[in-house]
Amino acid sequence: MNFQMVLTAIMAVFLLLGALDDIFGNRFGLGKEFENGFQSAGRLILCMSGFMVLAPVAAHSLGFVLAPIFQSIGADPSSFAGLVIANDSGGYVLATEMANDPQAGIYNGMIVGSMLGTTIMFQLPLMMTFTKKKERPAAIYGMIAGVATVPLGCLAGGLAAGFPFSMLLFNTIPVLIVSAALLIALLLLGEKIVPAFSIFGKIMLGISITGLAIAGFSQLTGLKVLDGMGNINEVFQIVGGITIFLAGAFPLLFVLRKVGHKGLERIGKRMKINKTSVTGLLITLANPLPTMEMLSDMDDRGRMLNISLIVSASCTFGDHMAYASQTLPQIVPALIFGKLVGGFSGMLLAVFLAPRLLEKIKHSNT
Repeated sequence: MNFQMVLTAIMAVFLLLGALDDIFGNRFGLGKEFENGFQSAGRLILCMSGFMVLAPVAAHSLGFVLAPIFQSIGADPSSFAGLVIANDSGGYVLATEMANDPQAGIYNGMIVGSMLGTTIMFQLPLMMTFTKKKERPAAIYGMIAGVATVPLGCLAGGLAAGFPFSMLLFNTIPVLIVSAALLIALLLLGEKIVPAFSIFGKIMLGISITGLAIAGFSQLTGLKVLDGMGNINEVFQIVGGITIFLAGAFPLLFVLRKVGHKGLERIGKRMKINKTSVTGLLITLANPLPTMEMLSDMDDRGRMLNISLIVSASCTFGDHMAYASQTLPQIVPALIFGKLVGGFSGMLLAVFLAPRLLEKIKHSNT
C-alpha cells in the first residue's frame, strides 16, 4: 500500500466519522467540518471550472505568443501557466495544453502553480484584503520571506517527483525571475501594490466566471460558443472528487487541532507567538482563508510567520492535495514534499528576520 492509498483511506474514515457526527447533532464538532467540506463545492466551481474549460482555447492563443519568449531562456512554454495561475484553478490544465515536454507541463502546472501561481492569483490579494493598514508591514515582511523560498520549494518538489535536473533548472529560471520581481515590488512599493494585485485577482475571477457561464450556456442550449472548450461535466466530476476529499480532510485536521491543543500552546511559547497564530499555522495547511480571517487577532510576529508559511504551504492537505489526487495521484507525495519545504523554509527565514524587521515596525509606529 503506497502513501496515496494510506492517505485516501484515512480521509475516508474521517469522512464517515464526520457524517455520523452530523447525523447525531454535531456533538463532537466533526459534523460541522464534514459539512464545510461539501459546502466548499460552490467556491471551487467558481474559482476552478471556468479556467479549466477555457484552458484548451487559451493554450492555442497563448502558446503562439509566449512560446518563443520562454524557449529563448530554455524554459518550456507551460512555465507561464504556473507563474500566474493556481494549479487547481486551471493552471495545471493550461500547462499541460501548452507544454512541449509533458514532464515540464506537470512541473509547471502542478508544482509551480501550487506555490507561485496561487500566491499571485489568491494569496496576495487576500492578504491585503484581510489586514488593516497598521498590520500590513508585518504581513508584507512575511510575504517577502515566503516568496524568497518559492524556488527552493519548487525544485524540491520537482526532484522528489523524479524529473530530470536539467529540465527543472531551466524551468525554474522563470520562477526565479518572477519571485525576484515580486520581492523587489514588495520591498520598494509595499502597500502601493495593493490595487494592482486586487485588480488582477478580480480579472482572474471574472475570466473564470465567464468561462463557467459560456460552458453553462452551451450545456443548456447545445450551442457551441467557443470551439475547443473543455467538457464542463468532466470538470464537475473533478470538483466533486475534491469536495469528497475535503469532507474527510477537514474533520481530520479538526481532530489534530483538538488532540494537539497543549502541544500547540508549547510550540507557541517557543516561537514567541500567541495561540491564535499557532492555530493559524495548522489551519493554513488545509485552507488559508480561515487563517487570513484570523490575522487581526495575531501579534506582529505571528502574522509574519503565518504569511510566510501560507505562500508555499497553503492547501497542502486541502484543495491542492485533493486536486492532485483526482487528476494525477502519483504526484501527490512530491507535491506535499515541495510545498512543505517551500513553506517551512520560508517560515524559518521569517523567524531569522523577525527580530530586526519587527523592531523596525515598532520604531515606525512610535
